[in-house]
Amino acid sequence: MDFEQLLQKGEQFLNKKQPFVIYRKKHSRKVQAFFQQDDRLYPHSDFSSRGFVFAPFDDRQQGILFPESECACYEAIFSAGDLPETTSSYEISGKEQK
Repeated sequence: MDFEQLLQKGEQFLNKKQPFVIYRKKHSRKVQAFFQQDDRLYPHSDFSSRGFVFAPFDDRQQGILFPESECACYEAIFSAGDLPETTSSYEISGKEQK
């Protein structure tokens, strides 16, 4: 899957309010994505399952797991020229971004 297709799939999941995550590690051009096949919330309690974990900074709270077994997983290579031009704005933490 190329980067543009990955973004399109992310937009489809966002519009349908389905769980997904797209991320890139610092200094890496590889973008990874987990598109969950159901809308179930999977609590994370240990490191025995493979997948992507949203972990709170407060270790008394439970993390959320995107289990690899319940997701369609993709990778794409990112380059700065791959970003589409946009005029859309998105609400992020109560602040509108352009």
